[in-house]
Formats: sequence, C-alpha cells, structure tokens
Amino acid sequence: MPKEVLLSTPARKQFEKLDWSVRDRIRKALRKLASAGGGDIRRLHGVRGRETLLRLRVGDYRIVYRDDRDAIRVTQIFHRGKGYDWLE
Repeated sequence: MPKEVLLSTPARKQFEKLDWSVRDRIRKALRKLASAGGGDIRRLHGVRGRETLLRLRVGDYRIVYRDDRDAIRVTQIFHRGKGYDWLE
C-alpha cells in the first residue's frame, strides 16, 4: 500500500511556483517514492538537531523529505543552484 505524501507549507509554495513540466516530473517521482521507493535518494549529512532527512534528486531539483512509517513528509523543494543554505 502506498504511503501518503504530505507537503509542508513552504514545500507546497515552492511546488506551486514551478513550471508545469517540472511539477509533473516531481509529482511522478513522489508517487514512485510513495509506492515502491527508489530513485536517486541520499541521506543528508551534517544536519544537527534535526530528524533524519533524505534527499530525492529529480533532474535539477531536490526534494528534501522525512520518511515516516505511514507517510512521506516533504519539507523543501528547490533548484540545485540554490543549494542547501536553508539548512543553516
């Protein structure tokens, strides 16, 4: 059974600002992640004082999320050029 995908308020705002073709690719990647897992996933290192965060790469975009038992909780969606400055 696929997990539920939940977007935080910042992630939802970032998602809505994207071009429709990018949104479609991200939507497909999140569906695949929720149903079967997989994709270009890495654990974020050097994140102190935060829960375990994972990164899913979709083209030039990065999706940062937490994988709970029953849901995928997306916290950030950003272009790779922005980097991970928001973690600081």
